[in-house]
Amino acid sequence: MLHAVIHNKKAQKRGHAWTLEDNVTSTFFGSLCFLDKTDVISLLGLCFPSSIEDLNNTYSIIEFDFWPNFKTDKGRIEPDLLIHFKNTETNSDKIDFLLLIEVKWQGYKDEHEEHQVHRQIDAIKKHLNPENMHAIYLTQYDDKQKPKSKHKDVGIQCVKWIDIASQLNLPLNISDKGKYWQKCSRAYLDRLLRNVFNGFTTSDFKKVPDFENTRIFFGE
Repeated sequence: MLHAVIHNKKAQKRGHAWTLEDNVTSTFFGSLCFLDKTDVISLLGLCFPSSIEDLNNTYSIIEFDFWPNFKTDKGRIEPDLLIHFKNTETNSDKIDFLLLIEVKWQGYKDEHEEHQVHRQIDAIKKHLNPENMHAIYLTQYDDKQKPKSKHKDVGIQCVKWIDIASQLNLPLNISDKGKYWQKCSRAYLDRLLRNVFNGFTTSDFKKVPDFENTRIFFGE
């Protein structure tokens, strides 16, 4: 919850969906910041296989921007997470690919209002102008919650937490540090799915990894 605390997002009361969303965002995605960029790209590709098919290891810089604040005509808007992929050989300020991740608890409540993700995309295009962009709407429900994209050049995908948990069971050729993140994050999601995310079933889940004898060494 390091990033949630830094951004004053730490939950103060139990049972508030929005505070839980912030904590999950910080815990799950914030820990990716400490991994090598090749592991980050591989793990993101594992979690969102159909979202970032063109993402590869040619990017020299990956930046995580938690809860950036943008000014719009309808007030300020704050996406949960923007991940910037840059290639410094071309232009250090240019964002070659941007991944927008919006974490939701119970989906968007007002179907008649312009969808939050659409307003976020508009703001990002205006302020950051990335070369390419993809948006992920992360929720516990199905594709009925998916916002229909009005941007032909920006794909929007609805992804369920239970699907990410399932993907994290798959083998991946990454570093020991990355594999440890994968194992810990899989166990973390399993715990949430069992105890917090009402409406989920875990009958098809594999056994949570046993951490008693798990040891990992960083460096020499």
